[in-house]
Amino acid sequence: MIKKGDKIKGFQFGKDNSARVGWEEAMLQFIGVEGTVHKIAEGPQGVGSRIEIRFPRQWDGDYSNPSNKSWSHTIGMMYPLAECLQILREEKLKEIGI
Repeated sequence: MIKKGDKIKGFQFGKDNSARVGWEEAMLQFIGVEGTVHKIAEGPQGVGSRIEIRFPRQWDGDYSNPSNKSWSHTIGMMYPLAECLQILREEKLKEIGI
C-alpha cells in the first residue's frame, strides 16, 4: 500500500478517473518525475481516494516577483489513488517478468 513519504512518479490519467480528480495541463511536466506522497485523502461518499504528490520545482530567480514571497521548493498535485496503484502493480509485474 502507498503511505506518506513514499516516492512515486507522476503519471497521466483521464478525466473519468476513480477519484474524479481534474487533470491540469501543468501536470504534463511531472509525468515520469519522481515526487513524494504528501497526503492520502478519502474522497466524498462514492468517490475514490486521492493522493497528493509533491514534486521539486526550480526557483525562477526573480526576487522582485511578488508571487515568489511564499515560494516553496515543492509543488503538490492530486492524483487518483486507484490508478496510481494500478500503474505501480503493472510496473512491479513487468519488473519480475510477468
